[in-house]
Formats: sequence, C-alpha cells, structure tokens
Amino acid sequence: KKIPIGAGMGGGSSDGAAALLAFNTIYDFKLTQEELFSLALKIGSDASYFIDPRPKYATSRGEIFEPISLIIDRPILIVNPGIHISTSWAFGKAGTRVPKFRLSQIGSEDHKGLSFLKDRVTNDFESIVFKEYPEIRKIKEQLYECGAEFALMTGSGSTVFGIFTEITQAHNAALKFPSNYFTFIDDQAAK
Repeated sequence: KKIPIGAGMGGGSSDGAAALLAFNTIYDFKLTQEELFSLALKIGSDASYFIDPRPKYATSRGEIFEPISLIIDRPILIVNPGIHISTSWAFGKAGTRVPKFRLSQIGSEDHKGLSFLKDRVTNDFESIVFKEYPEIRKIKEQLYECGAEFALMTGSGSTVFGIFTEITQAHNAALKFPSNYFTFIDDQAAK
C-alpha cells in the first residue's frame, strides 16, 4: 500500500496490525483475536481496528467497537496534498461535543443514502485543520464542485475523500488536482 505519512488514514496503525498478524501466522504463536487486539492497542489507539478491518463504529480511544452495516458501492476518490498533520497537534486542539447524529446509525434502514449523510456526518477535525491549512478545505470544496455526492476529511487529516456516482466523474475530478498531490480511485466496490 502507498498511504502518505500523516494522512489520517491509519497507515502506520495498519502496518503495525499487519505485522502482528504476520508474526502470529509465521511463528505460529496461536494468539487469539482478543490477544492480538490487546497487543495492537499498545501500538496505537486505532491499530486494534486493523486486526479485523470491517465497518465498525468506534468509541472511547477507538478500541470499543460496534459493528455497522455500511456498504459503499460507488467510486471513491482519495486526495492528499502532501501536508503532514500531526495527530497529537490535532487532538490537542480538539474539544468535545455531543454529536447531533450518531455514526452508529449509518446503514440502518432509516438512515441510508449519501444525501442524508452529507447534511449530518462531520469530522470535528475539519474546522481545526481547515483553519491552519486552507488548501485542505479547498480540496473538499473541489470534490463537491466536481460532483461528489459526499466528501469528508479522513481522521485528523490531511486526506480528503469524495464518493461519486460514476467512475468517469471520479477520474475527471482527479485530473483537477495538481500533479504533486497523491490521488487514488477505489472503484472496486463500484464494479
């Protein structure tokens, strides 16, 4: 995989979890999923997710999971401008608030559709990161201008993703970004 460092996509955490899974297999340690999960928590708060990376709603430090029904069957364009965002910096600036919409509701019959999510799902880090790095806010705006049904910054940034109806839209949108940006189109779910 080629995930930029400081991109807010769990690149380092997924590497750590993958190493634990590999060691468990290669050296036949016979560690249970719970034991692997516990070891992954020592690597980082979100590393435990990658022991079993299926859609989940996470609470606490990111280690308490509730399965959710989430299937994205449309092309996703991922855009990263090469700006490294320190996770500790972002968390140091973040406050706490009670969300208007619980993400655990995503996928329920009453809450389906990207138009519903566009008005309700937010990333609290966006206001912090966009203020310091307006270039990242512009990426999100451009994704919507190019026809994305839904766009959001990942984690503490600096990657932004847009979900499109058609693969052609995603490819055309990718061409709008500077060549030094990292772009990737995930169209596997759309096939």
